[in-house]
Amino acid sequence: MKPPFDTIQKVEQWLSRVPMFSTSGRSAANFNLERMVLLLSNMGNPHQKFRSVHVGGTNGKGTVCRMLASVYQAAGYKTGLYTSPHLISVWERFKIVGYEADLSKFLPFFNRYGSYLEKEGCTFFEITTAAAFWYFAEENVDIAIVEVGLGGRLDATNVIVPELSAITSIGLDHTEILGNSIESVTFEKAGIIKENRPVVIGNLPKLAENIIYDKAKKKHAEVLKVDPDFFDYEQRSITLKSGAASIIEFDFIGKEIDALNAAMVFIIVNRLKEKYPVDENRFVEGMETYPLKFTKTAAFEKLLPNRTWYFDGAHNEEATSHLVYHLKSIAPPEKWSVVLSYMQDKLTDHIAGQWSDFDKIFLHEMQSERAASMERMRHYFSGGTPLNLHEKNYFHQFETELVIFSGSFYFYHEVSKWLGATNTTG
Repeated sequence: MKPPFDTIQKVEQWLSRVPMFSTSGRSAANFNLERMVLLLSNMGNPHQKFRSVHVGGTNGKGTVCRMLASVYQAAGYKTGLYTSPHLISVWERFKIVGYEADLSKFLPFFNRYGSYLEKEGCTFFEITTAAAFWYFAEENVDIAIVEVGLGGRLDATNVIVPELSAITSIGLDHTEILGNSIESVTFEKAGIIKENRPVVIGNLPKLAENIIYDKAKKKHAEVLKVDPDFFDYEQRSITLKSGAASIIEFDFIGKEIDALNAAMVFIIVNRLKEKYPVDENRFVEGMETYPLKFTKTAAFEKLLPNRTWYFDGAHNEEATSHLVYHLKSIAPPEKWSVVLSYMQDKLTDHIAGQWSDFDKIFLHEMQSERAASMERMRHYFSGGTPLNLHEKNYFHQFETELVIFSGSFYFYHEVSKWLGATNTTG
């Protein structure tokens, strides 16, 4: 099916034929900005018509983006939000926080540019990124929060010149693309630092931090670093402080790492306060209502209201370490049932080793060409029990247990379909 489109469903059918990184891997990606620059030029450069914040990093970038969007919306700004990957529907990637996205507004974009996108062989991510920039320009947003897709330097989003960039964390991930050393990964992620634009950084390895400071110096970019003494998480409450003096305290249900993410958001908001003032009450409101605005995050998300079942898309060593620490803070490992499913390029001895204290491990093979086979997963989890969510209702097996589903963001879709099939909506 080709343009023109008269319904959004036909757009979805057309998009479904475009290979995605989630299923096809590197073959579905383009790490070169020339085509993106040309595409946007043909569109009248919509990315130059709104202000933005650009957020990259190995882990935590999606959470920081959503928190930041929630705060700016609470402060009354019309805030665009572009994130990836999507969990269920492609339209999750595009949000104007506080406003339901009118999908019919995307029809003009795909009718006008669909043939060009197809002729040029644009990737799925290039298409959605261009659509996001067009949408935000058309809707005249006050500010857009843009999440890096992969890496940074050659990511399709890296055509914007933001008010500020942020790098949440640095760790080894997507090593087949970004390189297998902290130096190479940091080089790619530091590529979002722009001339004379500040950059906020989280808790990074010293080597990565040094590389970023060097890059920022060459770009005349101010570096704002989150001080580990600035934030604290205890009993579902986050405190942002300076020395012994408390600045802001608010309720927050999440992982301890979210205190670091919240601290980054506070620093970003404070740095941009001249252009986008946010008072303390609106900041707290934005942080406390963030979970209500974004119910599907795959970041330690509670799946059912009456079950202690959670999903977390931890898919690399750093994220898995944070997740396992959080699980152990809730209950001993023997209390948890762990359901894991991985992409084949993500499964390593280091990641498998993080789960060594948990003895009730179940393994599910996803329906994707990138997915790790059951044989490969059992190599790393020899005591794991095969579990096929497509063939059998395992609901009652976990009914009274703590359950964590993890291993990949892309596992979320299959878990959601399975939960729907069990008719367990509450």
